[in-house]
Amino acid sequence: MVPAQPERAGLGFILLNLFLSMVAGPQGAIPLIAAKRQDAIAAALAQHDSETSLAAKLEIEELMAINRQQLEMPSELRLLEKDVEGPSGPRA
Repeated sequence: MVPAQPERAGLGFILLNLFLSMVAGPQGAIPLIAAKRQDAIAAALAQHDSETSLAAKLEIEELMAINRQQLEMPSELRLLEKDVEGPSGPRA
């Protein structure tokens, strides 16, 4: 009677291990690729948010300057009105 060839039985496990290792290799890279892509998207969104915030800040500063000018106008008009009226009062 011939034995069941023990070295051949071990070969099946070696081949199974080799096959599973080959399958696991690309599967490990897939999450890294997806994470890298997500990081690129997040960076682009952050850049856009930064540019939008800067543009909004500049617009707000411009509007505040216009508002300050408008707030100064009534006092300037009163001064002009006093100059036109003169010290003797309104002209008829």
